Amino acid sequence: MMGRLIGMLLLAGVCVAPAMAQLPDRPNFYQSDMVMKNACSKAELGRLQKEVVAAAGGNAAHEAWTLAAKMLCGQSAEARKYVLERTANPFKVRAGGDEEGAAVRKAKASSLKLVQMEAWDTSVVSTGNGVSVMYSSGDVCVASFEMAEVKGKWKIVATGEACD
Repeated sequence: MMGRLIGMLLLAGVCVAPAMAQLPDRPNFYQSDMVMKNACSKAELGRLQKEVVAAAGGNAAHEAWTLAAKMLCGQSAEARKYVLERTANPFKVRAGGDEEGAAVRKAKASSLKLVQMEAWDTSVVSTGNGVSVMYSSGDVCVASFEMAEVKGKWKIVATGEACD
């Protein structure tokens, strides 16, 4: 099963070579006896794929997973091109709080930055109209990106970050 997952990621153009090595865990800033797992480790990739596919549902669920995997773990120019082609233009950028308290602005798709394996303690939530992927960026910040199906294709429609 894991070999099949890694094979699918290779076909999707996601750089998984670092995922084969042990990616560093990070200490949990709020619970010192716990660690945060890197999203691009083998175990986390398997868990996240199941969660994204389940949250996305439908026939294009694997397209949502490919987009999420490239956003989280992609490091190549090809991965960036893939993600940018599947980013709403403009997309929403939320900063500094929850939905109600966040400052929201619009940004050009070309300004989107890949996470490049700097994601820990990642979770996936179905939003009703899409999928939200939330993660720690390795410090006291929590970041996210939201994907939605737009005209039959999964696209990144929003990003966000809040720091303590």
